[in-house]
Amino acid sequence: MFYVHVLLLAPVALATVLPRDDWNAKVDAWANDKKPPKELVDAFRSVGAQTELTLADYSQPNEYLSVVLSPGDSYTAGIGSNGPSNWYKDSRTVGDDPPGCSRYAKAWPERLRDYQGWEELQGPGWRKNNFGACSGAVIDGIMEKQLQLGQNRDEDEYKKIGEGDLAPQVAVLTAGGNDANFSQIITYCIFRWDTDKTCEEVLAPVEDDITTRRDEWKKHFKSLWSKIIAVGRAAKGADPPESFQIYQGGYIPFWNEDDEVCDNHSWSFNFFSRQYLTRDFRKRLNKLTLELNGIIKEAAEEYKSNGVTYVDSYIKDFDGHRFCDSIGSKKDDERYHDLSHQDWGKQTWFWSFWSKWDDTEGPDDPVAASVFNQDEKINLTQAIYDHLIPDKKQQAQIGKDNPPSKFNKAFSDPHLFSAALRDLVVKDEDGNNVADGYFDNDSWWRLFHPKGTALEVMARSFFEAIKENRKWDFNKKGKTELTCNQLKSDTGTYITRDTLNDLIVNKHCPKLKGATGDIGVGTYLGETPEAVEIHVNGDLSAEGSPSEEDCIKNLQALLDGCDNDGDANPMNWKAGGELVEGSWTYSIRLLHDRPTPYPQKPQAWCQLESCDDKIGCVVRIWGAGWENSGFGIELRQQFEDLQTILVAQGKLGDHVGVNTSNWGQDFRYELKDGREWTVTLLIDNGIFAGSAEEQVPVVMRTAAKPGDDSYLQINDLVDGKCKIV
Repeated sequence: MFYVHVLLLAPVALATVLPRDDWNAKVDAWANDKKPPKELVDAFRSVGAQTELTLADYSQPNEYLSVVLSPGDSYTAGIGSNGPSNWYKDSRTVGDDPPGCSRYAKAWPERLRDYQGWEELQGPGWRKNNFGACSGAVIDGIMEKQLQLGQNRDEDEYKKIGEGDLAPQVAVLTAGGNDANFSQIITYCIFRWDTDKTCEEVLAPVEDDITTRRDEWKKHFKSLWSKIIAVGRAAKGADPPESFQIYQGGYIPFWNEDDEVCDNHSWSFNFFSRQYLTRDFRKRLNKLTLELNGIIKEAAEEYKSNGVTYVDSYIKDFDGHRFCDSIGSKKDDERYHDLSHQDWGKQTWFWSFWSKWDDTEGPDDPVAASVFNQDEKINLTQAIYDHLIPDKKQQAQIGKDNPPSKFNKAFSDPHLFSAALRDLVVKDEDGNNVADGYFDNDSWWRLFHPKGTALEVMARSFFEAIKENRKWDFNKKGKTELTCNQLKSDTGTYITRDTLNDLIVNKHCPKLKGATGDIGVGTYLGETPEAVEIHVNGDLSAEGSPSEEDCIKNLQALLDGCDNDGDANPMNWKAGGELVEGSWTYSIRLLHDRPTPYPQKPQAWCQLESCDDKIGCVVRIWGAGWENSGFGIELRQQFEDLQTILVAQGKLGDHVGVNTSNWGQDFRYELKDGREWTVTLLIDNGIFAGSAEEQVPVVMRTAAKPGDDSYLQINDLVDGKCKIV
């Protein structure tokens, strides 16, 4: 019996790679003939030396779109949207040391994957977003860390491109804002926590760089796109590979340029060095954003023949939702734009300094009293000074010639400053910490980034761009009928998506190679809860009989066209069904009953029995919804790793430690009382190697999902330990 990991690792394609000298000669001949851009030549030469790569001209794709690659920066990662419940733990946070990538569920590539228009456009089916964008990334960092070929695994912070059925057909991204130093402009021109540099000293060089080095900027973008094209083709997700596409987004101007109310307001927290949000200043900042967009658009037009499209139709949708847009009366505007509110309401589609770190997009009342008020009871600037520069004599010296960073470098280091805000305690007259919930995790780093509502709009724009720039004739070749068995709470037949996909790709569809008759029914995993029959029925002699690739595509369309309610089905269980494509029928039927209702989280139970000081304890473990088909191989491996550690520590003495020698006989699949398997083993640690009742839950959680202690629900624990009976 073979074992399938909880996460699918797609098969590595075997490719014919030319010797380096032969490949270089082939690239040289192609370059001399076609005269492609130098950046594309360099990328093809580098990537093609490692793996098979086509040099064919770009061709407009005409196939079902199922896998999207989304590298890029924080605008692609969706940093902070919307709050803690939408944060992907595998990406860590920007505030970590070293900084993490801060990817969020509301990010526009995730919304693009789930966009409602796909089914109408191309029919039902599965879509995957290979989500590798990293907040803070510059173009060189994207090329170095986000565009590596290999197996795509959900637990990796830096994702590989993906292979097999996880290989992408298009890439979508934003990039370049960090190269342009936009974050420094916000720090030194908007908030001005530190005064070691003036706004002009930061802003003017960025303006000069963008306006005088347009050609260098375009080359930089072309190098990025060339690398993406090369690895995209090499991954072979697109059919043909040369139909791989890129959709690059522009950045959004933050400001309403015309409203005069903001002229009298500053969001600078240092009163002796303030930058007012005048109309001229706002126009200057918007112009900088549009200048960068112009460079991206111009470069994309020059690369259109290589499959690159510039996207910015969402920018106009931000009208009425930018900073300094009116919310109604002048009186309300004056309050909404002041320092203690900073456009924190839902109408504004960018995160404000006062956006609370929760799952909302702002208070219901946009002009409600703020807990922080520079002029009244609670002065945030003073609270920050007291926290970071507690010496009042040093505080008194702060001024234009003595910036706060002179006394604490956190004022000029965004990572240190962010950490200081997280630790900030500001008590009101009742002793409550009013700073609680404002400056946690990525709240600082998401400033001036789009909220979830705006990211939905961006997703729609990218969808429309993709729709416009691809052909969709493939879905008119024959009628496809899909019938789902429907996953129901009272029906106990279901299987993990990745297990079934592995059977499709690696077991059943390969039977079509060299087949001279109907490959019929395949029965797999018969002794496990995930026993399944896969049918591919039709006439192989008839015109249009399916290839192995057709078999995979159609069974995956069946697999992923059903049971897609992520909220009701977070573990992505599949109940099977039938898909008719022309004269061929593809069906999936589950054979064994399982616990009902289907689990929202994998379940476990444990207890220690027959404990004896000399021979240890019998450990009994039950499970449901994990270790579904591998006879507990992951769990066994974790126990064996524990034994290796115990032996290496030299604390066992004459005791056996963890004994898994009878695992094959002691692990049994059996549906009983909501549990579907059980295993027993002996643990004899003595008194120096740690208690088994504490160790076993740790081992179980690691086996279920390494690095995520909340993934596995272990029932009936006593103070976090397995109970002893």
